[in-house]
Parts: sequence; C-alpha cells; structure tokens
Amino acid sequence: MDKVKGLFGYVVLGVCVLLAYQGYQNTADPEATEELAKSVACDVDSRCLLSAERPREIRSDVLGRYYVWKTSVGRVEVTCRRELWFFGAWACSAAKPQAPTL
Repeated sequence: MDKVKGLFGYVVLGVCVLLAYQGYQNTADPEATEELAKSVACDVDSRCLLSAERPREIRSDVLGRYYVWKTSVGRVEVTCRRELWFFGAWACSAAKPQAPTL
C-alpha cells in the first residue's frame, strides 16, 4: 500500500510540474501570438483599419494573452487562448470594449 501512495504522489507531482511549465510557456512570449492577434483585430467591423503596427497594450496570464489595438473604429481588444487551456494551437478573437453604464 505504501508503494501505491508513493507512486500516486509522484504522479501528482509530475502533473503539477507539467501544468506549471505549460502555464509559464503561456506567459513567456506574448509576441509569438502578436501576428495572429493582429490578423483578427479588425474582425469586429468591416470599416476597421489598424492605426499602428504594434498593440497599445499586451498582457498575459497562464490561460491566455490579451492585446489592445488602436484602430479606425476605436479600441479593439483581442484575446488569444489555447484550445485546451494549457495545450493546443492558439486561437484569437476580437471584441470592441463596451462603454460602462451607470
């Protein structure tokens, strides 16, 4: 029984290390998905044109990367995430921020 507990502990440790490494990889290089984010930034409006080559703001966390682009129709926020949280290909979606309401 002690061997099973020890093996289970090593498996849990291995999974934790793998997820921590993948989370680090998700935050490590936001410029790697910048071109993908740029390509979908103007999907929100057919009249949209990018005003700059680089995003105004870049943020990342363990689950995704976030870009803010200045465009001819205003600010556009692009969110890029992996298909399966920590694994898979990157996919991006664009949205215009909503004005705050009172």
